[in-house]
Amino acid sequence: MSLRSSLLIPAFLCAVLLPLPAQGQGTFQRNDQFYDDHSIHINTLNPDHFGALVFGMNHPGGRSPFQHIVRPPYAIYAPWATYEMKLDMDGDDNNDIDLLMQNNPITTGSFQYPTPTHWADKYTAHLTFAFKHTVEFSIITKTATFPIYVTVPQRIYADASGNALVQMRDETCTNKLPVIVVEGWDAINTTFPWEYAYNFKTVLDSIYSNNGEVFVLDFADAGASMLSNADVVLDALGQVHALCPNQNVALIGFSMGGVIAKHALAKAERQGIQHHVGLFVSYDAPHFGANSNLSLQTQMALTSSCCR
Repeated sequence: MSLRSSLLIPAFLCAVLLPLPAQGQGTFQRNDQFYDDHSIHINTLNPDHFGALVFGMNHPGGRSPFQHIVRPPYAIYAPWATYEMKLDMDGDDNNDIDLLMQNNPITTGSFQYPTPTHWADKYTAHLTFAFKHTVEFSIITKTATFPIYVTVPQRIYADASGNALVQMRDETCTNKLPVIVVEGWDAINTTFPWEYAYNFKTVLDSIYSNNGEVFVLDFADAGASMLSNADVVLDALGQVHALCPNQNVALIGFSMGGVIAKHALAKAERQGIQHHVGLFVSYDAPHFGANSNLSLQTQMALTSSCCR
């Protein structure tokens, strides 16, 4: 068991502490279609700008290129436009062509994935495009690879600002022990809840075998002001308490998520807001600040809304 896993499980087991009075639900509403876009989009016919050709809208604004989430019925679709000569797709990294489309403008093909057997499966899709140059009429071939995550059915709650709270299983959790995982710094939105489902299967197994329920908080802008995102945490706590009203919450913050969660709890304590947290776990969080090199500072300045 990894160090990270060993921290999560005791945190969960200790979560039944100090009963707190109920508080109303926050601003999150159920929206299981929040992330849905199972398509590979082709936006331009210019092979010189191939990086803009294929992208997935896994989040408002489509800020996660080359990454897809697939949910029931576990299919991915590939529409493409006029002047495309050929598209080959190996959707599951087994060196077989799962999808072949040739000389048919504005057409859609699809590839079906099997139901995941354990939380989530990950595939690497390989795409090969053949273009006909509009001036020289030569054939230009471009290739791309990107990950595809296939998850078990989940419940998704979202607010009007694009923040998402993902319940890792599609089930009622009234009497479960809730665990909320708060993501860290993710200014360009490249980390998503399905990666937790894929990378932490053993941890999830341990929590669920002990009557737990896991939620992952995915900020719309994890590069925004930490004080603003602390309010999102408080809303998420209200939502989870409404779903699991009989137990206190184990709140776990990774990296900057730990700092944000601490600010949320401090604000709640200061203002007399019931936060319903029985245990707070901070992992690898820079509570006393962080020293960062100039390259990271530049990246933060260019990508984080709070720094622009």
